[in-house]
Amino acid sequence: MTKDRKRALIERAFAHYTPTMPDTYLDLYHPNAKLHFLPRGLPSGRQGSRLRDMLLLTAFPDSRVIFDSWVIEGESCAARFRLEGTHRGEFMGIPPTNRHVSVTGITIMRFEGDQVVERWSEMNYLGLLQALGVSPFPQ
Repeated sequence: MTKDRKRALIERAFAHYTPTMPDTYLDLYHPNAKLHFLPRGLPSGRQGSRLRDMLLLTAFPDSRVIFDSWVIEGESCAARFRLEGTHRGEFMGIPPTNRHVSVTGITIMRFEGDQVVERWSEMNYLGLLQALGVSPFPQ
């Protein structure tokens, strides 16, 4: 698969990262994908991703993912991204603040064919808590 095809698949999936379209986003993953970014206690694969993502999308219903840079080599793709949205629902016990946030992260995906079979991802949750005004560490 070409670099452009991988990038297009990822961008298409994340364009559907909304509370009403999670299945379109989840189609990016192979049914047995290993998703190394899911919190403990969640099921693996698409099911765990759906649960985690719905927590985020319920709290930040206008979320959108913006990719800032890409490195694509062989079957792997690394991207630096921002998740932007407005805190309109409870998040990790934090009541809505109506604050707009922009949180950075990095993700690495490994493809087989047209689907991701393995993904690692890190997002700046401390920065998110600071943006919401609930972190004990000042911004």
